[in-house]
Amino acid sequence: MRLVERKEEEKPARPRRRRVVRRLPRQRKMRDLGPWREMHNRYGLLLKGFFRRFFKPIRLSPWQESRLKELNEAGHVIYVMERASLLYYLFLNYTCLRLKLPLASYGNGIPSFFLFQPMGKVLRALLAKIRGRAEAEGGATVQESEEAEGAPSHRSMVLFLRRYQRFGSRRYTDAKEFLEELVHFQAGCRRPVYLVPMGILWGKGPDKVHKGILDVLLGRKDAPGRIRQILVLLRYSRHSMVTMGQVMDLQAYRKENIHLEQDLMLKKMRWSLHRELDLAKTSITGPRIKPRKYTLESILSSRTLRDQAREIARSEGKSFEKVMKQAEKYADEIAADYRITYIEFLNLLLTWVWNNIYSGFSVDMKGLERVKAAVRKGSVILMPSHKSHLDYLVLSYVFYHNDLPPPHIAAGVNLSFWPLGHIFRRAGAFFIRRTIRGQKLYATVFSTYLRNLLREGYVQEFFLEGTRSRTGKLLQPKLGMLSMELDAFGEGVSEDLQLVPISITYEKIVEESSHTKELGGGKKKKEGFLGLLKTPQVLKKKYGRVYIQFAPPLSIRDYLKAKKSDLAGMGGARRRGMVEDLALRVSYSINEVTTVTPSALAATVLLNHPKRGITLSELTRHASFLLRLLQDLEARRSLILKNLPWAMEESLQGFVGDKIVQRWDDPDGPIYTLEDNKRIVLDYYKNNILHFFLPFALAGNVFRLYRTDRLQEARFLSSLGVFVELFSREFLFPREDPVGSLWSIVRDHFSERRNYLERDEQNEIRVREPLPLNYLSRLLMNYFESYYIFLTAAERILGSEECEEKDFYNQVLRWGDGLYRKGDVLRREARSSPLFRNALACMVAQGCIRRTKTKGGAVLCLEGAGREKMGIYKRTLSQILFSEES
Repeated sequence: MRLVERKEEEKPARPRRRRVVRRLPRQRKMRDLGPWREMHNRYGLLLKGFFRRFFKPIRLSPWQESRLKELNEAGHVIYVMERASLLYYLFLNYTCLRLKLPLASYGNGIPSFFLFQPMGKVLRALLAKIRGRAEAEGGATVQESEEAEGAPSHRSMVLFLRRYQRFGSRRYTDAKEFLEELVHFQAGCRRPVYLVPMGILWGKGPDKVHKGILDVLLGRKDAPGRIRQILVLLRYSRHSMVTMGQVMDLQAYRKENIHLEQDLMLKKMRWSLHRELDLAKTSITGPRIKPRKYTLESILSSRTLRDQAREIARSEGKSFEKVMKQAEKYADEIAADYRITYIEFLNLLLTWVWNNIYSGFSVDMKGLERVKAAVRKGSVILMPSHKSHLDYLVLSYVFYHNDLPPPHIAAGVNLSFWPLGHIFRRAGAFFIRRTIRGQKLYATVFSTYLRNLLREGYVQEFFLEGTRSRTGKLLQPKLGMLSMELDAFGEGVSEDLQLVPISITYEKIVEESSHTKELGGGKKKKEGFLGLLKTPQVLKKKYGRVYIQFAPPLSIRDYLKAKKSDLAGMGGARRRGMVEDLALRVSYSINEVTTVTPSALAATVLLNHPKRGITLSELTRHASFLLRLLQDLEARRSLILKNLPWAMEESLQGFVGDKIVQRWDDPDGPIYTLEDNKRIVLDYYKNNILHFFLPFALAGNVFRLYRTDRLQEARFLSSLGVFVELFSREFLFPREDPVGSLWSIVRDHFSERRNYLERDEQNEIRVREPLPLNYLSRLLMNYFESYYIFLTAAERILGSEECEEKDFYNQVLRWGDGLYRKGDVLRREARSSPLFRNALACMVAQGCIRRTKTKGGAVLCLEGAGREKMGIYKRTLSQILFSEES
């Protein structure tokens, strides 16, 4: 009877318990919160002044603000913070008030918040406690937050992942229990629950691995005690920002992890939130900084390096200790010594410098957001174009001002001299020798250092071209460093490798005069950033704008997956082919995102004009034609070009001010003329954008070669292939089917879109509008002339005997002077040392010239079989240069 009575007593409770479980299982009261759980808006004048002084400067980006508003409208927002902190909670209260967001309530407690409650509320709570009603006004559950009508402030809550403790005793609800309650709550709630990882980054300095005295006494910077919180707030409030990790949608998260046991799912959820908070911070500051001595120890303890040292010791008859001593010197020469104080110092210096010499920076912000996403995914390597010494500093400056970690930069060892090297090394530069061929120990030390950077997760930067471009166009890529990075990735050092092609374009470069001298055959002058700034006219002169454009990051993991390849099992020749393909992909991407500047467009028109002088209206008309073609190609253009006449006039005035162009007043309007000895200056800016017009210019020269407006497609493609072969070291062509790729671009834009060309059923290509092709074909005349000079000189100089390479270049330059004076060459910029070097590289690769290395350099001689091939190239160039149309 008693058993029956017990069952009857339990029956009413069972359906009630089942109903509660279905709606919201395992309801709990938050412990020890009392009435101090809610944010409020009744702060006094003193606290409001404190908030304005210390909380208002803390940056919350527009994207973060809009994102928080969207989430609060869509569902319940749970702000997730790392550690229980009264300061963070007050800041969040201030932020919700400022953005007019629903005020939040405690999830698992915060100490001493009652001190900041309105006095009336405190008195009522004390009176209620005296009367024994404290339990009735105790902490609310998540369900109460959902069911409270007319209380929008209860829609949001705050969760601290690490609970507050005092003397080792548990004071408030553990994060795991709160997350468990949230999961059950989401099961019975239609509206989604969003967990938003948030934090405050006090300054942009990365954390250190080892604790200092201040860390021991007052707590680490990422987990400060109360005294350090106050000190940090006083020191960094104007240089701080809000960090926000990827939002976790609890509805979607439950569905994705429904197969996991609840305890395991909660652990995974908590780990994911911790990771998002850490990623949000390190994506701005970079990884924790280790002392430089530990980096050097890590390099020298590498098994690969020590095995290489033993092999060298055996082969050269040296002791292992002596070889390792040399390796230690190499490591000390290479390794950076990153310190945020030097970055902050350079930021102040560079802000002053940029304001003096540039009109401003135009940064591709959408591309920068892609870079931020890439930094969160894996190791990132920045690969910018290299046209100025200032390239070393531009990206670091842009990254620092856009909440990204300044990169570790591969710099030439010639920049390591004091004091410049000292500053650069502590700003993140690591140094590499110009050539490491044959230096096995040095190469091993350097590759080991690169592995260490990848393993630690530092953002790296190096120039794929290896050296600055003196001609204005991209140089052929150097494969050494890229190959080392891929080797490290193949060994599993990082999960992924993101290559970011970047174009840095200057309206005008500060090294203009030195580049001009080197192009004319002058010796390379040692110069650096500080050397440039010592020149008074540099700091007194404006050089226009700087344009930084980012191409989409290239994931090596995705690339290998698409190719169905694996670096581990890839042979030498195949691996080199893959490295070449990646390097060309990066170079193409840099070219694609290069900004078309007004100075580059104006220089192109000036150099391509067949007459001595040009009016502003003529220049604008030709520039308009080129600009329409650039628009068809979807090239990135300076916003100034929207007002083309004004942009061209400003560019001409700049050239006149620099004494590159002369302005002559005429009754019909001013006439602008260009002296021959100044053409080489403008050729640099023309080459910045020449790659956009290259397919059309080559196609136009095929028709110019045959002096006809009709060609069979097979003959057209065959002649185009001759140009590709001849200029293989001059321009960047695709590795696979370069001729087909060029023809595809010409066909798409000049046949299908503009109707300048027509292709009939008999595969004959006919020119419908000759003027556009003729105009574009002249863009390459200086290259044809330069190669004509080289081939003519090589035939004479190497026809009978060998010649030292250095003396050969000097003779080619003198030969070019003679042809220019006789009138066989019309363009002064054709006498270019870099173009002659590229022509020699092409002839060596084609087997026309043999290059034999010697102790003092190299010796050149003409190959017997190469004479005929060089003769074909020379005749082809002669037919173009000396045709009636040219």
